Amino acid sequence: MLSPFPTLLTLWMFAPFLLRIFLGAFLLMYGISVFRNKEKTKLIAGALGRCRCLIYLFGAVEIVAGIALIIGFLTQVASLISIVLLATALLFKIKYPHILKQSVELYIAIIVVSISLMFLGAGFFAFDLPL
Repeated sequence: MLSPFPTLLTLWMFAPFLLRIFLGAFLLMYGISVFRNKEKTKLIAGALGRCRCLIYLFGAVEIVAGIALIIGFLTQVASLISIVLLATALLFKIKYPHILKQSVELYIAIIVVSISLMFLGAGFFAFDLPL
């Protein structure tokens, strides 16, 4: 079947750009919430039986990966890091459903966005250029 809007297919690089900005903003906000919400951090540390410094490290890595995705620097590496971080958060959500407020479906959808960025690349307006 023919495409109803064939001229839009020339702008295919906007799709990974939009996904990259969305994922970067999500990781940035999620990482900042680790540092702002002390009660949630204390609950997570208590559930894991670990010190809060591990949770703060987790939040710092999320912030760095989010910024890297927003500016389009090392997009595939940042999306791989986000896959690991979000899979860890998904497992934590499954084990302790009352602590994290996001749904399991949201974590799965964001992991799928991260996987698609691994294959699609950075898109427009990025430092990463396909060779």
